[in-house]
Amino acid sequence: MTGTDEPLLPALRAWAEDNGAAATLAGEHAPRPLLSVITSDADTGRDVSGGASPLLPLAELADADISVSVVADEGPANGPGLRADQVDRWLAHGRSLADRAVDSGVQLLLLGGSGDPVISASVTGTVCRKEPVSLFNYAAGDDVSAWKRDILAVRDVLFRTRGYRNGPWDKGAVKEILRLAGDPALATLVGFLSGSSDRRTPVILDGAGTLAAALLAEAVSPGARQGWILPHVPVDAAATFAAHRLELSPVFSHDLGVSDGAAALTCLPVLRASVVVSRP
Repeated sequence: MTGTDEPLLPALRAWAEDNGAAATLAGEHAPRPLLSVITSDADTGRDVSGGASPLLPLAELADADISVSVVADEGPANGPGLRADQVDRWLAHGRSLADRAVDSGVQLLLLGGSGDPVISASVTGTVCRKEPVSLFNYAAGDDVSAWKRDILAVRDVLFRTRGYRNGPWDKGAVKEILRLAGDPALATLVGFLSGSSDRRTPVILDGAGTLAAALLAEAVSPGARQGWILPHVPVDAAATFAAHRLELSPVFSHDLGVSDGAAALTCLPVLRASVVVSRP
């Protein structure tokens, strides 16, 4: 949902109607909305399948289903980053996940992603033209050594992607940024978002990694952001830059303190309310 001065519930209802999600939010369409979690963390997949994930009770409360895709690298490229064929493979994998959901009848997707936070921040820094020190929050009491390591790691990635700080923003540039950045989970997220946009299926975005992917997916599929909604702006500094660049207005103006799918699930009942309240 891009910037609006409307009251919250009417604005959410208009977004749902414009993007074909009103029926499923009102409970008139099956299957339920689907949370797709794309992650490089194998423990996340095991927790969901084993019933230990905190996402499960939230999904029941929000009346949504969950699907987890664990993304692992296929092997080293020659130096930092991915090979071009690996980028293509992970983009196609993300598109196939979106296609599978839409083909099953899902009309509203929720997306939580967790890859390498350094890579996500670096991609956001590349697209938003930010310096490394601005991409990570630092507060009194934080581990200075860890903060410095993150800054140096981002600096190295930004050096690799420096040729794209001023564009061009097209599919070829996106593939090259993903190749240089080297995160399969991020490439999968980009494929998922561009695929869902091509299928005209709206998405609730959740997490700094998902927002970094959204920056690239918007370049692949211009106008895709009209079908996205942001539950909140995470406290992560890079996520704030990405949300501003995409001109997405959050449903909640405060950080919810959760991410990677939980914030999207928390937002879903409010979206449902916006559709139901408007009915006679």
